[in-house]
Amino acid sequence: SAPTKTAMIKQRDVALAGQPASSSSTFGPSTTVGELAHWCLERTRWGRRADRPVRRTGGGPAPLPVGRLRSAPVVGVIDDALTTQPLPPTAIVVATLVGAALLVAVRPVWLLLNIVVTIAHEGGHALVAILTGHSLKGVRLHADNSGLTTVSGRSGLASVLIAFAGYPAPSLMGLASAYALAHGRVLLTLAVAQFALLAILLKVRNPFGFVSVVATGLALYAVTTRGSDDAQMAVAYVLTWFLLLAAPKDLSELGRIRAGGPDASSDVAQLARLTYVPAVIWLGLMLAVTLGALALAISWLLLR
Repeated sequence: SAPTKTAMIKQRDVALAGQPASSSSTFGPSTTVGELAHWCLERTRWGRRADRPVRRTGGGPAPLPVGRLRSAPVVGVIDDALTTQPLPPTAIVVATLVGAALLVAVRPVWLLLNIVVTIAHEGGHALVAILTGHSLKGVRLHADNSGLTTVSGRSGLASVLIAFAGYPAPSLMGLASAYALAHGRVLLTLAVAQFALLAILLKVRNPFGFVSVVATGLALYAVTTRGSDDAQMAVAYVLTWFLLLAAPKDLSELGRIRAGGPDASSDVAQLARLTYVPAVIWLGLMLAVTLGALALAISWLLLR
């Protein structure tokens, strides 16, 4: 006769008890973030344990042995992103810094790649708008490397924070990437950059902006999935240095524009209207933030 429900439960428990100690779900002080994430995913719809019944509708490979994990791709992605890579020699880090500096210094290349800085700039406005409870209507990116983030909500301190966030955003993103790279998290740096691009893509409201964000994301995706370890490391470091160097470059160009006459549409002009503090003060404060982030990143990546 068929075994009772109680007998089936006992059989399952015995089978699980016979697993190696490595499959235990207990954690100790040495447990890593990756192990914890892996354990959590095993118990969600993203990762299903093979000891649970599986309905088969036809041919195909046999179920995995009891206790083994049927891992969805997301499990491997998280494991890879949280993997620590060896830190490159200082000479390699310096080479990536020089390469990024050339991308910023050579005018035709700078005009081509500045859209990446604009994406980060508008992303900073958008993120602070959401964090301060404003409604984000949309983001527009233009071929002249300008951008516009439209939000709605009450004015006040939140509006000041939103207006201030744009120019320092590339530096702060670069600083966060530098911190991750200083701890050997190359793939995590690339993965977070792609996630950020996907998030802003959902709010882009014009064709050029859509194409720009998608092209940037696909380039990073290709490096992440097809590139060698060295290529991934080089791209992650160059992107980090580029963001850190591009932010003060953008501010210096804004200063030159303002030297030629008032610019009522710039972020610093809006801050001056909101706070009655001169635009040059806001420009200097933003420059201090971006240069401070660059100095801190240099200490993490080069003076280690």
